[in-house]
Amino acid sequence: MGAVHLSTVIRGGGSGDAGLPGLERARLEFPTVGFSMEELTNVPALSLGAQEWESPRFPFYELDARLDDLAGSTDGPWRLDLAADRCRLPGMALEVLTRCQRLVGRRNAASSIPLFDRVLEHHCAIHDLSKPLVRADWAHSVDVWQWTLRLDPDAGLAVQLAALFHDVERLISEADVRVEHQAKDYQAFKDEHARRGAELADRTLAEAGVDA
Repeated sequence: MGAVHLSTVIRGGGSGDAGLPGLERARLEFPTVGFSMEELTNVPALSLGAQEWESPRFPFYELDARLDDLAGSTDGPWRLDLAADRCRLPGMALEVLTRCQRLVGRRNAASSIPLFDRVLEHHCAIHDLSKPLVRADWAHSVDVWQWTLRLDPDAGLAVQLAALFHDVERLISEADVRVEHQAKDYQAFKDEHARRGAELADRTLAEAGVDA
């Protein structure tokens, strides 16, 4: 889970400085990300070009795995080298960062506390990341948490916990194979999903020390 705490450095291809027009929105949307047009050395990196990114055959899941490996390879900053022209770079930065926002470490006052660190540790611990579907669900839950903060920077602790644990029941019913689409009574399936998920979330949060 350490990758979630990393700061990320984004460096665009080409010359110029950090004041490149158009990156203002990216900075606003991703306040934990540093942007630089300067050459950076001794920082683990992944390079991505606009033509590759825009290909209809772009391997998104392969990129996800490479990003996870990159972020997990260091306790310090890591970077993405985005190669695009000045017109395309701002939009590409937003798109790529959205894809990997689970790794950028966005927090607010409600989640910048030791209690939330413990929650993240316990949340990760109940996920067997060696299982592809479980790993995907874990990544999805962190992504939803990050979306919550992106949409509401002032989101409280309860809302962030709800985002993080909203699909935790899948660890019970769908850790090895997806079965939701086979449910004969979909509403009953979702009701059970909610009930068992609440029980697992309640138990995990209690173990992390969250007050009822």
